Amino acid sequence: MSMSFLITIPKDQIPLMKKILDLNENQKKIIVDQFKSFKSSNFEDKVKPIEELEDFPLIFDLLIILFRLNQNLQEDQIFKDVDEFIYNLTEDFVQKLKSENYQFESNFDEKFQSMKKFLKDLLAMDTFLFYVEKARSLLIERSRLIRNTRIITDIRPVFREEKIDSPNYCVITHNLKVEYSKDLENTKKAYYALDHQDLIQLQKHIERALEKESEMRKLCQKAGMDVLEV
Repeated sequence: MSMSFLITIPKDQIPLMKKILDLNENQKKIIVDQFKSFKSSNFEDKVKPIEELEDFPLIFDLLIILFRLNQNLQEDQIFKDVDEFIYNLTEDFVQKLKSENYQFESNFDEKFQSMKKFLKDLLAMDTFLFYVEKARSLLIERSRLIRNTRIITDIRPVFREEKIDSPNYCVITHNLKVEYSKDLENTKKAYYALDHQDLIQLQKHIERALEKESEMRKLCQKAGMDVLEV
């Protein structure tokens, strides 16, 4: 009878998990080095293939997904630590292998334990990716997160009440459209009417905020801290 775990690996990812299982020590070292040096906050950035490991980009993408999933599940207190995460992940992997009548080799247990250690070393690594995930969790701990903004500008003619004829006057209107969410899932919209003076005032606030950000970046640089762009 198959067991149920909190993590279910999609079937299309099982071949990549097998690739990770079969990694040799040199290939693992290459991946660890890449993980340490990966400095992009855009997880969709593709890493370059390397000669020693043909499937490296795909494996790296999967490891990034696992890294983020581990961080999020611990943040939500689903798992208490990385060991619990890896246990659920790898045990589900074994169940998937059994369900497809995988031919277990005599050295499978040795490779399996090595894979678990490799995953733990990666997922528990104090690396740039860890700080990106922590920064994102800080950003989303707010009541509303702006997803997109747009200002719609229009001309409205002003007609006389008693007689409709060619208007002599008009007004220029602006509507600030704000798309926001509370949980990164459901997006809502809000509209705000603006006039010319509102735009000038908003522009001043934005310019001042950018000036303050510039000064704060200088302070961070002097303190030896890199500013995460998330």
